[in-house]
Parts: sequence; C-alpha cells; structure tokens
Amino acid sequence: MAVERAEQAGARDLARAADELYAAPLADFVPTRTRLVKQARSEKDRERARQLQAMRKPTVAAWLVNQVARRHPETVARMRDVGARMRHAQASLDAQGLANLRGERDEALTRLRDAAGEVAQESGQPVTGATADEVRETGVAALADASAEEAAWSGTLTRALSYSGFGEVDISDAVVRTGTGTVLRRLDGGAGEEPEAGPEPEPQPEPEPQPESEPEPEPESAPEEDSPLARVLTRLRRTAEELHEQVAVLDGRTEQARERLAEREQQVTDAEAALAAAQQRLEQTVAERDEAATELAGLEREQQDLRAQHAAAQDEVTATEQALGGRG
Repeated sequence: MAVERAEQAGARDLARAADELYAAPLADFVPTRTRLVKQARSEKDRERARQLQAMRKPTVAAWLVNQVARRHPETVARMRDVGARMRHAQASLDAQGLANLRGERDEALTRLRDAAGEVAQESGQPVTGATADEVRETGVAALADASAEEAAWSGTLTRALSYSGFGEVDISDAVVRTGTGTVLRRLDGGAGEEPEAGPEPEPQPEPEPQPESEPEPEPESAPEEDSPLARVLTRLRRTAEELHEQVAVLDGRTEQARERLAEREQQVTDAEAALAAAQQRLEQTVAERDEAATELAGLEREQQDLRAQHAAAQDEVTATEQALGGRG
C-alpha cells in the first residue's frame, strides 16, 4: 500500500511538472525543463528527472495546439463534438450524414485555426502559413481518429498530426508518455480547465429510403495498393518518416548543444567574476604592501636619526666625563 501511494504521488508530480513544462512559452521550454530536472534531482526523484529530461520540445504548431487546449476549452469541446459525430457516421457508413457534417467540420477547423492565431498573437510567437496549415491538419486528424483526438488535446503534443484520408493516424512520438506508455495529459483546473465532456451522441436513426439519385463523389478515394501511385506514395511517406526522425535527432542534439553552451557561458561568467574579484584583491594587497614598505622606510630613517643622536649624546657624555676627571 505504501509503495502504491508513493507511485501515485510520483505520477502526480510528473504530471504536474509536464503540465508546467508544456504550458511554458516556447522560447522558455529548455530553461524550464532544465529547472524542473534540477528540482527533481534535488528531491532525490531520479525517475522523474530522467523522464523530464527525455521530454521533447514541441514544434511551433504542436505548441500552439497545446495552448489552445489550455486556453480555449470551448474550441476543443466543439472539435470533440463534431469529431464524435463524424466518426459515428463513418462507422455507420452514413455517407449522407458525413456530407451534412462538412459545414460544421469546416467551421470547427476555422475556429481552431483562429484560436491558434490568437494564442500566437498574445504570446508574440511568429507563425508562418505552413505552421497554420499544420495546426489545421492536426485538427483534421483529431476529427478522424479517436486516438489522435486524445493526443491532440492532451496538452503535451510534441509534433503536428496528419491524416492521409484512410487508416489510423500515426501518433507515435507525437505526444509525451510515461515510462509505462500512458499519455501524459494536462492537469484540469485553472485557466486550462477542460469542460466536462457531454454524453456520447445518440446513434442517429437509419435514413429512410430515398429515391435513387446520382451519388455524391467520395471526399477522397485511396489509390489501389498495387498501383504505381500507391507505391510512390508509400516511398514518399517512408522518406518523410525518415526525415522526421533525422530532424528529431538533430533537434535533440541541438538542444543538448545549446544547454552545454549555456552551461559553459555561465562557467565563463563565473570565472570572469572570480578573476575580477581576485584582481581587485591583488591590487588591494599590492597597495597595502607599498604602503607598508613606505612606512618601513620612514621608520628606518627615523631609527638612523635616533642612532646618530644617541652616538652624539654618548660622545658628549664621554667628553664631559673626561673634562671632569682632568680637573681632579
């Protein structure tokens, strides 16, 4: 029981630290992580320090989505509602229902993009058109896939999500997880509190048979698996995944190099301060030495004068004594 309570407390501490880390301004991510790691180490929590150190800095798009999840709960609630109904229609093979939801889908994605723009403006975070597109693509993925939805609104997203139009969304390495694989979610409460989720939407009744009409075109049709286009698409996806992994590795190495540079700069600053203090002490010591030497020279001169006066007085005593002796 005691071990279980300790594990629960450790999990809460890790969740709190992760929430603070991914809520911080993007430019402060590395310093905040360094501070949280040092705090965990000072509290003798090596596992929390290790997991915090491994947490990756989010891309700009992922950071914006994380802040929308904290600051715009109404936007997230709208995305969840539309996504649940779209997935229900998809599972029910309700093409008409999906078509009817297109307007709400586009409106929800527009709200998401606008909310991200507000976050960027309030935070002074520059956003390119490509970044805004990545925010929208993450919203598209969250609407299409329940796992992507949980990752997108966890508040600890590390990269943008994308949906190819079929299959599941790849959320590997896209969200912070604990050592056991559990997704770390932002903590409820404060400005980032998420409204309680409403009840699952009731299944819509089967539509009544309608007179045959020309079917609406599919939104996107997947290429045949053996077609040249499918093979090219597969190669492009693999290349993109490899490049993403390489970028992630370089991002990690760059962050480590920046941390080392910051540490070395601090060491140089400390050494320069120590050198300045030592130089000041040296100058003070030299001045005191010179003052002591001057004082010593003066005392030596005074000593010589006194000796000369003493010798003269002694000579005078001797002469006086001799004169008195001659008279006798």
